[in-house]
Amino acid sequence: MFVAWGKDLGFLYNDPYAEILGAKHPAALGKRFYDIWSEIWTDISPLIDAAMAGEATYREDLPLVMNRKGYDEQTWFTFSYSPVRDESGKVAGMFCACWETTAKVLAEHALRESEGRLRALVAASSYALYRMNPDWSQMLALEGQGLMADTSSPGGSWLGDYIHPDDLAPVTAAIQQATAAKKVFELEHRIRRADGAHGWTLLRAVPMFDGNGNITEWFGAASDVTARKNAEASLRELNETLERRVTEALAEKKLLADIVEGTDAFVLVADLHYRLLAINKAAANEFERIYGVRPRAGDNMLDLLAAQPDHQLEVKAAWGRALSGEQFTAIQQFGDPARERRSYEIRFNTLRDRDGNRIGAYQFVYDVTDHLRDQDRLRNAEAALRQTQKMESLGQLTGGIAHDFNNLLAVFGSGLQLLELTAGQPPNPRVFEAMHRAVARGTGLTRHLLAFSRRRPVNPESIDVEAHLKGMRPMLDGSLGGHIQVQVDIADGIWPVVVDAGEMELAILNLCLNARDAMPGGGLIRIRAENVQDEGENGVRVDCVRISISDTGQGMPAEVQARAFEPFFTTKDVGKGSGLGLPQVYGFAQQSAGRVTIASEVGTGTTVTLLLPRSLRDPVVINVVESGDEPASLDATRRGHALLVEDDKEVSALTIELLRSLGFTVTHVAGADAALRALADSGHIDIVLSDVMMPGGVSGLELARDIRRRHPEIPIVLTTGYVESVASMTDGEFDVLLKPFSGDALARALGGVR
Repeated sequence: MFVAWGKDLGFLYNDPYAEILGAKHPAALGKRFYDIWSEIWTDISPLIDAAMAGEATYREDLPLVMNRKGYDEQTWFTFSYSPVRDESGKVAGMFCACWETTAKVLAEHALRESEGRLRALVAASSYALYRMNPDWSQMLALEGQGLMADTSSPGGSWLGDYIHPDDLAPVTAAIQQATAAKKVFELEHRIRRADGAHGWTLLRAVPMFDGNGNITEWFGAASDVTARKNAEASLRELNETLERRVTEALAEKKLLADIVEGTDAFVLVADLHYRLLAINKAAANEFERIYGVRPRAGDNMLDLLAAQPDHQLEVKAAWGRALSGEQFTAIQQFGDPARERRSYEIRFNTLRDRDGNRIGAYQFVYDVTDHLRDQDRLRNAEAALRQTQKMESLGQLTGGIAHDFNNLLAVFGSGLQLLELTAGQPPNPRVFEAMHRAVARGTGLTRHLLAFSRRRPVNPESIDVEAHLKGMRPMLDGSLGGHIQVQVDIADGIWPVVVDAGEMELAILNLCLNARDAMPGGGLIRIRAENVQDEGENGVRVDCVRISISDTGQGMPAEVQARAFEPFFTTKDVGKGSGLGLPQVYGFAQQSAGRVTIASEVGTGTTVTLLLPRSLRDPVVINVVESGDEPASLDATRRGHALLVEDDKEVSALTIELLRSLGFTVTHVAGADAALRALADSGHIDIVLSDVMMPGGVSGLELARDIRRRHPEIPIVLTTGYVESVASMTDGEFDVLLKPFSGDALARALGGVR
C-alpha cells in the first residue's frame, strides 16, 4: 500500500511496497509521485487525475514497463486508486492497494503456448492425450479421442472417473514410483471407456521439468489395447484347456487336431523327437508362408527343413529349449526382407503327462506387428516433442543474443566510420581495415544466429531454382577446391519456390562446405533438385521442390546427427568451424515453411535434404537497404530535421552523430509516446528514423502507421535486426534498414525513401 498526499503527491508506503520499488527504496520515501514513477506516468496519470477528482478506479493485470532495478522490465499489476479527503472534505491525496501479478501473467502466457502445442499434437494423433499436475492429484486436461471422455477443466476425481476399481492400487503405486524417480510412467490397466464399458489401455507419460529440475507437469498418451488384452486372455484360457486336453488325449492315444483347430491362434504341439502331434490350420498356413513347406500332424519338423539348413538350426534351437523343459517367450521377425516383415510373440511351454514326465512341448504364436509399431510411433512422438521444445528454447536464446550483439556491432561499425570522418586519413589504416573486417564477420555470425532462430529479416521471392543453382556453380568451383568434384542434376520443369534467394544460396554453400570438410582426401558432391509430393504431419500431400546435397565422405554417427542443428556444436578443430552452418540451414528451412532432414552412415557419406513448398504466386519485391551495397553519394540524401526513435543509448548516440554528419538536425526520443509529442511540439520534422523493437508495448511499425495517418507527408524509415520477416512485417509499406548499418547505408535509406 501507499499514500500520495498534497499538491506534489508526496509518497509514503509500507514494507511490502518497498519490495516492489526495488532499488528506488529507501530514496523514494517522501519524494514526489512523478519523480518515483516517471517511466510509467503516461500509463497511470489518467487514473491519478481521476482519483484526485474524487473518482475511485480499479485495474486488473495492467501491463507496465518499470525501471526499478537499473533496467526496463515488463510487469503487470492489479490495483485500486481511491481519493483521500482532508478535514474540510476536499480531496487532498490518494490511497493505493496493489498486487504485482507479473509471475501469474507470465505463467498464464506459458500455459496458453503449451496448450496450443498440445492441441496441435492432439489433432495429428489417434491417441488419447492428457496432462497431469506434478503429483498426479489433478488431471489438467484430457483429449479422449473417443477412447475416454474428454475434459478441459482440472479435476481431482480422475482416478475414480476413469480407472477400474480393481486397478486403483497398481496405478497409484506406479504413479508414486514414477514421481519419486522422475522417470517415464508406463502401465497397462483397465479403464472406463467413453461409452461406459470397461477396456484396457497402455498409459505412458513423460515428466516436464523447470530450470531447477523440478517436475512442472506430466504429458502423456493412452492407446487402446483392449483387443490385444482380450486375445491374451483367450490364449491363456486356450493354453490351460489345451494342456489339460492334450495330456488326456496323449494318455488315451487320441489325435489332437480336433482340439486345436477351433482357435485362430497359431498352435503347434510336438513330441520329444520334433514330431508334430497337432497343428491347426492357421499355424500350418503361416509355417508354409515362412518356410515354404506345408506341415501336417505326424511330420518331423527337422526333416521338413532338411533342404534349408539355416531355418532347420533356428527351429532346432528354439524347440530344443522347450523340449528340454524350459518355458519362455520370444519376439521374432519373419518374412521376405524385400516385402513386409511381420513380428510375432512366441510362447513355448513344456508338455507333461499326469505323472509330471516330459513328453513334448507346445507353442502359441500371435502377430504383434501393429502393437509394436504403435509403441514405436508413440516413442517417436515423445522424442519429437522433446526435440521441438529443445530447439525452440535454443532459438529463443540465440535470437536474444543476436539481437543484443547486433546493437553492439552497430555501435562499433558506426563509431569506426565517425572516427574516419573526423580524423581524415586514419593513423594506422591496417588496424582500421582489420576492425571493419571484424565487424563484417560479426554481422555474418548474427545473421546465422537470427536465421536459426527465425528472427532474421528475409526478403522472400518466387525464384527460379534451376537458374540459382546453375548460377552458383562458378562460386562453388572456386570455394571447394580442385580435389572436390561437383555434379548438379536438375529435373526438367522444376517448380519455383518462395524463399530469400540469398539465404537459400548461403544454405547450399554451407552444406557444400561441410561436405568438402568431410572429404579431406577428395570426393564427389552431388546436388539434385526435383519435384515431389511431400506428406506433412497432418497427412495432407503438398507439392514441393526437393533439393538434396550428398557427399561420399566420412558420415556422421547417430549422436552427432542428433545435435547437428544446435548452434555452436561442431566436430571440427578449434578455429576451423563456428558451429553455425547447419543451424543457418535449419533456420532457412523453417522460415521458408519447409523442412530439412539428414541421412548419414559412417564411412559411406551424408545426404542433407531440403523440402521447400511450391510457389503459386508472383514475386514479392521489398525495398530493403543492405549495409553491404555500393556507397551512395551524400548529395542524394535528404537534409533537415530528423526525428530518431531508438531506446538503446549507445546505438542512438552513434546514430545521432551519423545523422549530423549527413547534415541533419536531430531530435532523439526513446519511445512511441515521446515521438508523437515531439512531432506535435517541434513545428517541423523532415524525416522519421525509428527502431521496430521498442519498450512500452507499441512497436515501431505501429508508431509508423500512426505517424502516416497523422502526417502523411513525412517520410519514414524503420530499422531492425530482429523481426521474423520484413515481408510479413511491412508488406512493402515502409522502407527498412537492416542493423547493423553503415553511414553509406543510412545515407541511401534517407536519400531514397518514399
